[in-house]
Order: sequence, then C-alpha cells, then structure tokens
Amino acid sequence: MADAPAHRPVCLLAADTRREAVLVERTADRTLRLPLLGRIGEFETHQPIAALVAAYLGHPQAVLRVVPVMAGPRGKATDILVVVEPLAPPDAGAGTWTPTDDPRLDALRAAAGVGPHVSRWLDELATGAVDARRQRWEQPGFQDRARAWMRRQLEAAGTPAIAEPTVERLWPISAMLRVETTGGAAFMKACARVFHAEPAATAGLHRAATASVPDVVAIDIAEGWLLMRDAGGVSLGDESPDWWAGALSVLASIQQATDDGLDGVVLEDRGPAALAASLGALLDSPYVAGFPDDIGPRFRAAAPRLLDACNRLASLAPGPTVLHGDFHPWNVLRSGER
Repeated sequence: MADAPAHRPVCLLAADTRREAVLVERTADRTLRLPLLGRIGEFETHQPIAALVAAYLGHPQAVLRVVPVMAGPRGKATDILVVVEPLAPPDAGAGTWTPTDDPRLDALRAAAGVGPHVSRWLDELATGAVDARRQRWEQPGFQDRARAWMRRQLEAAGTPAIAEPTVERLWPISAMLRVETTGGAAFMKACARVFHAEPAATAGLHRAATASVPDVVAIDIAEGWLLMRDAGGVSLGDESPDWWAGALSVLASIQQATDDGLDGVVLEDRGPAALAASLGALLDSPYVAGFPDDIGPRFRAAAPRLLDACNRLASLAPGPTVLHGDFHPWNVLRSGER
C-alpha cells in the first residue's frame, strides 16, 4: 500500500430503483461526471467508505461493491468506485438524476481507468443481465438478508444479538459483518464463489480441532455464509517472532486431526500426485505457451525432473491432509497462551 496514491478519488455509482436513471454531477459546460464522494487513503476497511456515502447522500446507504481501479504503477489502485443499493428518486443527495440512455454518459464509458467498469455497470442496468462474476453480496438486498440470518442463528445458539450487525469489510473475495451478542462479538463472512467449500470446511475444522479454530455458530452452504464467534487475541505477525514457531505446531496438530478428511467436505487436491497428473495439460496450456522465449524451453526441459520429484514425494509419508494455502504469522491469532 505504500506505493499507492495517498488520496484516491472515490466516485459513486448509484441507480434508481427502476434502473432507468443514474446519479451524476453536471459540470459548468453541461457535461456529466460521476459524483465525487471525496478522497481516501485506506479503503480496505468499510467505515471510511460508508462515511463518505452517508455524507454525500445525507443518510446511510448500503454499499454493494467497492471497486479499486488498478490503473496505477505496478497495478496500484488510482480510483475507487463505490456501488450502492438503488435509490428512490427524488433522493439524490448532492447529485442529480439523468436517464440511462442519455448520450452524454458515453463520455463516462470512455473515461480513462474507470471507463470499462462504468460501462459494464451501465450495461447491466440497461439489460438486467448481471455479470456472472458478480459475488452474491454485490446484489441488492444482501445486507438485510444477512443481518436477519445472523440474528436468527445467534438467537437459536442462545447468544442473541444486542445491536444491529454492521459491515466491517467489502472486498473482491469476501464480505464481513460484525455484531455484538450476549456472548461477545460474532462475525459473519460471505465467501466468494471460488471459495465455495470454505463454510463447510471451517465447520469441519472446528469439529476436528475445537481448541485451535474459531467457534462456528452456523453455516449456509448455498449462500456461502459462515458465522463465527470472535476468537479474540492479536495478530501473531505483530508479536515477537519468538511466538511464531508455536503456530507451526498448531498447524501440525490440525493436520494430524484431519488426516482422514473433513467429514466428507470435498477440497481441492493440491498434492504431489495431483500435480504430476496435471503436468501434461499444464505444458500444453496457453499459460506455458505465453512464457518468454528464454523461460519456456527451460521449463519444458525441467518437466521430467518435476514429474519424478512429484512421484517420489507422493510415495512418502505422511499422506494427504488439510493445508492452509496462505499460512503466515499475520493469518494467525494469539490469545494468551492459545
């Protein structure tokens, strides 16, 4: 984040409930521009974004999606687009409504950086066909449904909510809501479709290694929802490295507890035997074909050695087990001696 601009413009994408008009600002020469909510440095937490939306509209409004526009050096975000739940005219805050077929909107489609994102959004409004890559939490009504589900599950678990759930984070791979209960804080995670197994896998991990995994209150596999109690503690990465080795022991104990699988949960096989079996298709793939001329032949020449190494590793113990694909100290919490 240090290389990103210190103050990125945050612009609003807002449509009316009939999908017939969008919110814009008109300049002195009668051209149109996206409403500018303000400028921001940190955008990976939800509160600053929500505050800008509320200040512009004059009231809170559910945010569906936060889009960092990666147009800067080394793919850094230069602009932030914020998509909100549809508004009911005449609610326009500091903006003004214009029909979705206004030809002046073409200039927004062609704008540097943000143009392709705006164009896809306008096309979705016009056709009603939602991009298949859209996550479930990016659809209108998600937050109301999620809050109601959280309240029901926590009530059933004997620790009812004592406040309204609030959004903690929205980013491309998940949405996170937090709520205070009679038993402490609880968090709901809406998982991206690519991580469809995460709720069931996390619940299975909790059953297998209760002392080392956050308490899972409920899951909804169809929705990709996971409700957990706050594990407390601090990030191990912010602690003395003297503590770090203990995390490896905990991971090993979890792997030993799950060497027979996770109660039938199907996870991606990334073991050496699976890698060996996929090597032929990898060598014929467009990915490898796109390697630079000085790398492609070297990779192909090394393939037999890679295949041999995979087969040798697959023959050794231990057998398959659950692996954390992003295991590092900043993904581990320490609470006391736990």
